[in-house]
Amino acid sequence: MKKSDPKRIDAPPPTPAMQGRTTKGTARPSATLATRYRLIMDHARDIILFVRRRDGGILEANAAALKTYGYTRDEILRLTIFDLRIPKERRQVSVQMEKADIAPSGILFETVHIRKDGTTFPVEVSSRSIHIGSEAILLSIVRDIADRKKTEEKMRSSEETLRALVNATAEAFFLMNTNGVLLQVNEAMTRWLGFEHPEEIIGKNHYDLVPAIYAAQSRAQVDKVLQTGKPLRFEDRRGGRHINHVLYPLFDDAGRVDRIAAFGSDITEYRRLEEKLHLQALTDQLTGLYNRRGFYFLAEQQLKVAKRTGGKIVLFYIDLDGMKEINDTLGHAEGDKALIAAARILRETFREADTIARLGGDEFAVLAVNIKAEFRRTLIDRLYARINTYNAARTRRKFKLSMSLGIAEFQKGNAASLQDLISRADKLMYLQKKKKKG
Repeated sequence: MKKSDPKRIDAPPPTPAMQGRTTKGTARPSATLATRYRLIMDHARDIILFVRRRDGGILEANAAALKTYGYTRDEILRLTIFDLRIPKERRQVSVQMEKADIAPSGILFETVHIRKDGTTFPVEVSSRSIHIGSEAILLSIVRDIADRKKTEEKMRSSEETLRALVNATAEAFFLMNTNGVLLQVNEAMTRWLGFEHPEEIIGKNHYDLVPAIYAAQSRAQVDKVLQTGKPLRFEDRRGGRHINHVLYPLFDDAGRVDRIAAFGSDITEYRRLEEKLHLQALTDQLTGLYNRRGFYFLAEQQLKVAKRTGGKIVLFYIDLDGMKEINDTLGHAEGDKALIAAARILRETFREADTIARLGGDEFAVLAVNIKAEFRRTLIDRLYARINTYNAARTRRKFKLSMSLGIAEFQKGNAASLQDLISRADKLMYLQKKKKKG
């Protein structure tokens, strides 16, 4: 007993309904097709066509086919499958019919069909071979995919636009899964990692492409995003560069974080400019010393440390003698020269760690931390010695430098504020100035 062919449908004896158009004496099987597949054909939204394998003649078509192509049933049954293809696609029909005939599960492909009015539309065709009696027939289910193509085109256009925008930005960008595998990388990130093309690193693990110390930090930060489900912003320094990072979580349909979008921007120049502007805000433009604001900012910090640790702080409050006379008699240009000279002498006298400032006009201050009592005297002697040296060498100078100073000391247990120290030192400075005049 022969095994039955799973694709073969044995036709019943011919009936008058089956008689009609014949080929080489064989009754047309359209009535059999209509009988056996009527339920599917009547309710299907997709186009259903029964096509004779040997010549492509259309044997049966459902209502969706008639509506879509614009033919009556009699008209479409006089056509072949070739007639439904646009001309440049017709050469593929015979090859596809052969493949559909021999493939166990049939074939699936896309092509373009043409309506009665000449308009075209893209379709997806699923075609497989069946048998009605001895006739080989192709059952083709045709789906109009015009809307899907439009959606795909919009998505493709959106993706291309997004890719262009991402590549246009100076920020480094990458998209990775929760294990660190890179799914998308822009050109800036590619350059950061030392590659030429994004395709070289897509699919690689982000943690394998950066130094171990940064990989460990990155894993910890990503873990934080995975745990909280919230974006994370942070800044770090890498190889002398300041990098600003933003990690954004992306969620799957179940609400779990399944991808991380990361942005990184090099803000080194911004930080340098910020530091420069900050320094300028704290610096006296004429002398290059700290200004009043800078002095108070740094001195307050040092005073807090001294109160906590028990360190000693000595404040030298200095006034440049005779500045009014220099300005009035020699002009402000010479007065500026005197201030600049005084600032240079103070730098040469005190330590690099000491805070030296021009508080305004002809007043200067020096805050010295942790100096011994005997060294304090050494500093004073050094200051006057440098002033004398300057004055002795004044071949072209029209003025002599002279300074008066007062000293106030802060020690542990003394609750004096910075302003208290300045007031005490200022009084002592004026006493010295009065003695000089007296």
